Amino acid sequence: MAQRYAIWLPIILAATVCTTGCSGDVVYIDPVVDQAAATVQYEPQGEPKLELGFYEEQLFDRLEAGDRVAMPEQAQGGVWVMVAIRAKGLELSLNTECTIALPSDVVVGSAKDRMQYSVASDGWIEVQFFPIPIRESYNDPAEPDVHTIADLYGRKADLTCSVAQGDGMGAATTVRVTLARP
Repeated sequence: MAQRYAIWLPIILAATVCTTGCSGDVVYIDPVVDQAAATVQYEPQGEPKLELGFYEEQLFDRLEAGDRVAMPEQAQGGVWVMVAIRAKGLELSLNTECTIALPSDVVVGSAKDRMQYSVASDGWIEVQFFPIPIRESYNDPAEPDVHTIADLYGRKADLTCSVAQGDGMGAATTVRVTLARP
């Protein structure tokens, strides 16, 4: 007789636990955040200046003429160049525009957006990753065939970025790079 009721005991216990233990409302409480402490005091100083590069292991590596720029295929689809942009002498909110153009002035990648820059520990303001999508195909008048991304690997290109604040003050720079496979 006891064996007959032993089968029902776990079921009754489980039902009791779920009805009493699971009936309470879950309440999430956000921790108190002091927004004033999180605000960075920044005042633009000096002449506007801009430099491009990449982040490697949390360290900025400045882009120099002739450097290789990897064009990896990204998880969201397509091939992108993710450049880091650093500026001095400008506000934190900047209109940012970058293009990648071949020596024949054919633009193979471009991006434009209003970006909120953050203050780096060395006093520069920066965006660590500015995505520039590369076009799937392009026409180069110097070479009549239609070209694809694969034709870009190993080619020289001008990476040009410009930034401007609301009053029009800004800076721009161009670096001649070599487009490369990741």
